Amino acid sequence: MKIRSHPKTSKPESGVVLLWAIFAAFVLISSSFIAATMAGASAKRSDLNRNKIQADYLALAATNHATRVIYESVKASTDPPAEGTVTIGDLQVDYTITQVDFAVGSSESGLNRVEYTYHVEGLADVGNSHERVRRVVRADLVPLFQFALFYEGDMEFLYPAPMEVDGPIHANGDIYVYAQNGLKFNTNHMKTAGGIYNRAHYSNWTSSLYNWGVNNPAEIRRWVVDPFDSSEPVEYSDLETKSQLNWRGIPSDSGFDSDFGGYDSNGDGDYYDTFDWLPFGPRAREQYGEPDFYADGSGSTLQTTTHGVQTVDTPDVESWAMFVADDKGDYIYNGTTGEYSEVASGSGTHSKGPFHGNADLTIISYPDFTWKAFNSQGIDVTDDLEDADVVSVTTTYDARQADGNGEKIQMTVIDVGELGDSGYFPENGLLYVAGYGAGEGTDVKGFQLTEGEELHGNLSVVSPDSIYVQGDYNTVAKKSASVMADAVNLLSNSWDNDKSPGSLPTASSTTYNLAILTRDIPTDANTFNGGPQNLPRFHEYWSGRTARIVGSLVCLGTSTKATGAFKVGGDYYKPPNRKWSYDEDFNSIDSLPPFTPTYVDVVDVAIW
Repeated sequence: MKIRSHPKTSKPESGVVLLWAIFAAFVLISSSFIAATMAGASAKRSDLNRNKIQADYLALAATNHATRVIYESVKASTDPPAEGTVTIGDLQVDYTITQVDFAVGSSESGLNRVEYTYHVEGLADVGNSHERVRRVVRADLVPLFQFALFYEGDMEFLYPAPMEVDGPIHANGDIYVYAQNGLKFNTNHMKTAGGIYNRAHYSNWTSSLYNWGVNNPAEIRRWVVDPFDSSEPVEYSDLETKSQLNWRGIPSDSGFDSDFGGYDSNGDGDYYDTFDWLPFGPRAREQYGEPDFYADGSGSTLQTTTHGVQTVDTPDVESWAMFVADDKGDYIYNGTTGEYSEVASGSGTHSKGPFHGNADLTIISYPDFTWKAFNSQGIDVTDDLEDADVVSVTTTYDARQADGNGEKIQMTVIDVGELGDSGYFPENGLLYVAGYGAGEGTDVKGFQLTEGEELHGNLSVVSPDSIYVQGDYNTVAKKSASVMADAVNLLSNSWDNDKSPGSLPTASSTTYNLAILTRDIPTDANTFNGGPQNLPRFHEYWSGRTARIVGSLVCLGTSTKATGAFKVGGDYYKPPNRKWSYDEDFNSIDSLPPFTPTYVDVVDVAIW
C-alpha cells in the first residue's frame, strides 16, 4: 500500500525545512564569524610575535653597538657615553651604558690586565612590543710591554747563533722557526693567531743568506703556572725538525708544525697505536702541556689558531704622529713653511697626536738644524734647555738608510743626564720628539739619547721618527723606561758619531734596561727583515761583544720612514752576543713604563 502525505500535514514539513535552513545559515554565518574572529586573533598574535621578535633583535643589536662603543672608548682612554641611540634599518634604538666595576686581574697565562665592567641595556619598541636586552661586558686592557716579544704580523727566527727568549710571546701572524744553534723559548705563553712552521719563511733564505743546511730543533718549555718561579720544574720539548721525524720514519714537509697532519703507522685509521703521532693540534696540547706529575694546574705553552688563538687589535701607530687630522682642531698646516700653526680653538684642521698632546716635554727639530722645546702648557723652553746643554745637533752616518750613497742623517742629541738636572725632566714621564721635513732614506730625522745610565724618573720617549739609544741606559737605580719609534737603534758605549762610509767602528759591551716598541720592514722571497733578533738596529762591529737588553720587544707593522733594508757585514754592522731577557718587573701593571700602549679585548660576562 502506498502511503501518501496528508494534504494538511505538508505545511508543517515546509516550516521545519525552513527552520533547518535558517539554522544552517546561522551556523554557517556564526562559523564564518568565529573563523574570521579566530583568524584575526591569530593574525594579531602573529603580528605580536613578529613585533616581539623584531624588537628583541633590535634591542640585542643595540647592545652589540654599545659594546663596540665601549671598545672604541676604552681604546681611546675615554669614558663611554652613559646613553645613546643607534639607527638600525629605519628604526632608532636606544641603549644605556653603566660602569659597575674596575679591577686589576690576570689571564690564564698570568698576563695582568685592567678590567672595566659595564652593564649595557638595549631598548626597542616595535608596535606594542617593548623589549629590553641586558648584558654585562668586561673590557680588558692588556699592556703590550708584558710580552717578551709581541708582533703585529709574522715573527720569523732565521738565526745562526744561540738565543733564549724568556717571557710571553704573541704573534698576530705566523711564527717561523729556523735555527742553526740553540733556540729556546722559556715561557708558558707562546701564542700565534696563525700557525707555527719549522722552517724559513722562504726556502731560498737558508742558502742565499747563510747556507746552513741544517735546521736544529727549537726547544719550548712545557707549561707551568709561573715560569718565573725558580721552584717550578723546567722541562723542554723539541719542536721536531723534518730530519728528526725522518729519522723516526715519519714523513713530513717541515717537521712537527702546523702543517703536520699526523702519522698513522699501521694504517688502521686512528692515531692511538704505539708508533702513531697525533696531528699537530691535539699533540701540541700534550707535548707542550704541564710536565708529568705536575699538580699545580694544567695548560699548554704553544697554542695557534688551531687552538682558538685570535688576532689582537693592536694600538694605532698613528698616535705617534706629530699632528692628526681633526676638523675641529687647533692647528692648520702652513704650506709655505711646511709646519703647523696654532689657530683659534676649534677652528683648525689638525690636532696634536695623542702622545704629542700628552707629553710633558716636547722637542721638535727643523731642517735647518735648529730645534725648539715646549713644556706641557705649550710654553717655549728652548733657551732654558740650551743653557743647560741638554740638546745639540749633529750628523750621523747610518749605512742602512744611506744604502750606498754615503750621505749622513740629521741627528738631534739629547743628554738625558743633563735633562734630569735641568728641572725640565717630564713629570708625567713622557718625552715626545719629532722632526719637521722627515722622510725616507737619509731624510729620516734621528734623535740620539745619551748619558742615560741613571734616569731622573720613569721615562718613555716617543717619536714618529728614529731613536738612537747610545751607551748604557737605565742601568743605575733602574726605573721603568721605554722608547717607541718608527725605528729604534742601539749604539754602544764606544760610539762617538765618527762613523763614515766604508768604516765600521768597534762596539763595546752595553746594557739597555728598557722596553722597545717599533716597526720593521716587510719580508719577501729576496729580503729578510732580520727577525726579532735584529728588531733593534745595530751599526757597529759587535762581534765578541755583548748587547744586553732587559725589557720587552714589540713590533707594530711596517716602518714608514726608516725603510732601509736589513743588511749585515760591510759598513752596516756585525752582530753582537745577544743576552735579551724580559723584565719581570713588568708583570706588575704599576711597574710598567709611562704611557705603555695596551690592546683592548671586550668579552661577554652575561646576557639576558
